[in-house]
Amino acid sequence: MLEALIGFVGAIVGALFTVAVTKLNNYNQSVSQCRNKWLNDMRENISKMLACKKALDDAENTEKKIELKREYEYAKNQTLLRLNLSENKHILLKVAIEELDLQDYSEETAQKIAEISRSILKEEWEKVKYEAKGGK
Repeated sequence: MLEALIGFVGAIVGALFTVAVTKLNNYNQSVSQCRNKWLNDMRENISKMLACKKALDDAENTEKKIELKREYEYAKNQTLLRLNLSENKHILLKVAIEELDLQDYSEETAQKIAEISRSILKEEWEKVKYEAKGGK
């Protein structure tokens, strides 16, 4: 009888452990997927923002300029809304974007935005890899 009870308790503990591990893995996978989407959206929006700003300088058609300005503003705002302003690199990116916003397209400013963005994206990618391996 004792052996049966020990076996039953062992089965329950094993099942609970399996459920807990599965929940943790699902959570880590969900967080990683969200981070991955964030990474892709940031790349897309930063690329779009820089391309539209550069194209604005070359556009001669007023209608085309209006469309490019709208796309630029949308991509810029999408990028700014994704920043965590309690992190230094995110603050640096915000300042660089504001600098670009106040002037005509500048290759130097665009490169600064790209460099800061790459650094932020690399850090986030490292977090995705860590989480995918089961880290919290």
